[in-house]
Amino acid sequence: MTPPTVSLEPPKLFKTFSIQTTLITLATIGIIGSPPFLYFDPTSTVTYLAIFFSLTLHFCILFGAWKTDERFLRNSEKLSKFLIFINSLQFCTVPAIVGCLVSSGCKKWSIFFSIFNDQQFFGLNEGSSSEEKFKSGLLASFISAVLILFPLGFLVTEYYLIKRLRKYIAALKEHELNEPLHLHVEE
Repeated sequence: MTPPTVSLEPPKLFKTFSIQTTLITLATIGIIGSPPFLYFDPTSTVTYLAIFFSLTLHFCILFGAWKTDERFLRNSEKLSKFLIFINSLQFCTVPAIVGCLVSSGCKKWSIFFSIFNDQQFFGLNEGSSSEEKFKSGLLASFISAVLILFPLGFLVTEYYLIKRLRKYIAALKEHELNEPLHLHVEE
């Protein structure tokens, strides 16, 4: 009986796309997509922090995937875990806050209202009934939840792709050292 051979093929996404190429593409999209957040609130420190963390993460991913550098990918994995945690907290709190602010008619929170043309999007005016305000609050809450889910899904996808690429790099290093591999074995 012949010994089993070990497949050292680069990991693929949907059996067609290289994970390394996919990570490079997603990192490029993340780098290009970070600065437009200044549109929402160019004076807020939180906006600048979000852009800083996003750019840091995506440059680490880009460099780590491009050069197959395990150290950069490990740091990218840690930073993406942190950002997933922060976005999860936002997902749990922000929709409720936005819904309350819209349904109460509070115009102080200008970030959300500036996106949707200062309450006209929700059909609110000075004489709106309680039912209309409640429905508008639900709609605003739903919209904010969806807007938070997109970057959260993007981060989770990047996190799992980084993990798979790191496992592949570790397997390559292990193979170079002539140690036994613990990968999928083809017979």
